[in-house]
Amino acid sequence: MEKTGFPMKVWRFLGSFALAVTILVLLLILTYAGTMAQRTASIHDVQTRYFDSYFLIVDLPLGIPLPVPGANLLMSLLFVNLMVGGMIRMRRDWKRAGILTIHLGIAILLAGNVIEFLYAEKGYMELAEGESSDDYVSYTKWELAVLESTENGKERVHVVPETQFMKLGPTDSVSVSGPDLPFTLLLSDFIPNCVPAITAEGPAFRPVPLDPEQAVRNRAGLIAAAIEPDGTRRETILWGAPGSQPWVFRADGRRFGVVLRRQRYLLPYRVELRKAEGDKHPGTGMASRYASDVTRYEGNTVHDVHISMNNPMREGGYIFYQSGFQEASRMTGGRVISTFSVSAEPIDKKPLYACIVIAIGLAWHFLIKLYGYYMAEVTRRERAANAAS
Repeated sequence: MEKTGFPMKVWRFLGSFALAVTILVLLLILTYAGTMAQRTASIHDVQTRYFDSYFLIVDLPLGIPLPVPGANLLMSLLFVNLMVGGMIRMRRDWKRAGILTIHLGIAILLAGNVIEFLYAEKGYMELAEGESSDDYVSYTKWELAVLESTENGKERVHVVPETQFMKLGPTDSVSVSGPDLPFTLLLSDFIPNCVPAITAEGPAFRPVPLDPEQAVRNRAGLIAAAIEPDGTRRETILWGAPGSQPWVFRADGRRFGVVLRRQRYLLPYRVELRKAEGDKHPGTGMASRYASDVTRYEGNTVHDVHISMNNPMREGGYIFYQSGFQEASRMTGGRVISTFSVSAEPIDKKPLYACIVIAIGLAWHFLIKLYGYYMAEVTRRERAANAAS
């Protein structure tokens, strides 16, 4: 007797052709909406909202918000649908080898996207014309850096990752020490987004809601105290706003600076901004085009690269998107500034590998069909010849 219980119905639904068609139609609509959104937003902002999310909010008429599935959720469901319907439930024989290979290629592409979403290190780099950098900073992750200038002019850095203080509340604290530090740092009351405030007890932070669209606008805060072995204690508040100066003090005759900053990722090369330019839509402050000419230094090798809104630089497993542009003004110190969104891809070639597997599956399926047609035609002609004789 055929099983018709609830688990079997769910199994059939997950592997059904109707679910696959529904997901593909929704992905088509999402792709169209994301493509149209690039008229007024950068490719990175569009990717973050439409394609790196499980849900996004769209505004219906009369300002009614409607949550709709993002590309990550749809592609996760499509992966399950492919595995259940296309590779587990499907009969496996040599005639269907091509179809199974095609499904495998699509599964590789979807699995690669999930790996990218979970493990890609994403951030941004801001450069003024003439400046260069060999690192970029995270959009959402923070770190505490203890800086010390050495006698040879270099800087020694002790980094405390976000995982050690991100869950600290007003009554929680954690001690951080190191063999090269003549003091212990006592950290407490981490706030993901806040503004400084003055209270009766002294300087403090006032929490504000996180910015759901632009994580780079969030400004974290943290309370830190430096305690020396003799009991000397210094305490301050650290705010992660751009341009914030380090908390500077002396301990054991050495000069230290402590700063709360966005987590930094080191690049295998250095990038210099030679020229940046941009245009805006007439009568608005929205950018219609911006681009940068950069030079990439890798050892003794020099590469000149042009980066624009829809033409990123891909090198060494990193992708540089042109995501922002600021004209020279008082706010920028009279300098033109370009912003790049940087993504470290764990498997940058996943689309290429997936397409190769899909192409092999298509070719195999085509050859099987061609062979079947050839054999049917031979049989038909033999029958016709026998009938004529």
